Amino acid sequence: MSKIKSLLLITALIDAIYAVALVFMPDKFVEMHGLQISDAAIFTTRLLSPAVISDCLLALFGITLLQSREAQRAIALKFFLSWGIGGVVILLGKLTIETMSAIAWVDVGFAAIFTLIWGYYLFAKPKVT
Repeated sequence: MSKIKSLLLITALIDAIYAVALVFMPDKFVEMHGLQISDAAIFTTRLLSPAVISDCLLALFGITLLQSREAQRAIALKFFLSWGIGGVVILLGKLTIETMSAIAWVDVGFAAIFTLIWGYYLFAKPKVT
């Protein structure tokens, strides 16, 4: 299995874990991040879950779409932007919301690592075979 296929599987697994938490345990997810549980927070958490589910499905379906360099670049661009923007949003939340727990730093770390990895696949020159 190639490295990018392994990365897609890891991305799908992490997204699946987040999706389960966002859909089935939004109150625990919000509480774990040190935020107050409210109807608005739970609704917003559930509202964001389709984005995570679609990322998970794209990662799973993307494994079979990697025949061309263009497909690899499109998938890498999508995940590069998704993890990058998500990381910036989480970082801004962590820096501005004083009650947010240290779990948010783990989320920022995941986002930074995956942004860098997907950026590598996006900007790396293809190997000549």
